[in-house]
Amino acid sequence: MYIIGLIFIFFSFFLDWYSFQILDINQNILVSWKYNIFFEWSTPIITEIALNIAYRPEDISVPWIINLFIIIALIFSGYIVLFKNVEKAKSTKDLTSLMYINGFLLFLVLFYLLIFPLMYLIPKNLYFPLLYIEDLNTNFVYFYSIGIGYLFHMISFPLIFPYTLFYFSTVSQFERESTTPENIVRNIINKTQELLDLDKFIAQEELKCKFKASNPDDSINSIFNTFIGGIDEI
Repeated sequence: MYIIGLIFIFFSFFLDWYSFQILDINQNILVSWKYNIFFEWSTPIITEIALNIAYRPEDISVPWIINLFIIIALIFSGYIVLFKNVEKAKSTKDLTSLMYINGFLLFLVLFYLLIFPLMYLIPKNLYFPLLYIEDLNTNFVYFYSIGIGYLFHMISFPLIFPYTLFYFSTVSQFERESTTPENIVRNIINKTQELLDLDKFIAQEELKCKFKASNPDDSINSIFNTFIGGIDEI
């Protein structure tokens, strides 16, 4: 689901997010403008009709830095879900920063879903999400509508939300458990405790035994001590 959500986000930026049209009573399109997050307003009407140019909506101009941020977050989130899956991780030590990237992407998606219409559409009299107005005085029909790009973005949110929440809660839970007093003390003991090298000690003892067996002075001293002990008994 998360990967499908990322795909929807990716393709949403290449589709129209909003459209504005004026039609006559015969449903002929007189004015048509479509908005894309990256490319701003464009018109499918090839010939320059004065009415079409006159009704061109105001520029929305979503800050390019936000668009850049969501592209970077999208790339990193794809890498995380493919290569840094929290379910297969042996340790969550290196996943803390990654969970914030997923959360940041979710925040940006929510930004486009909520802030985009509230700050950039409605203040410019671009009605959201859908409005159909018939003007009886001019016999014109005004049609305002969100585009397929916005719908793709809307679909992506419930697709990426569960895994983002799961990733965040899992890493946070393991981080809390690793900082409990018992685990802190255990980690300190493990770091400060010197591991006994039994093989080394066994080798040292064997070497001492061989050295004593091969040292003639030890044998002479043993015999001498035995002799002195016998004289003392006499």
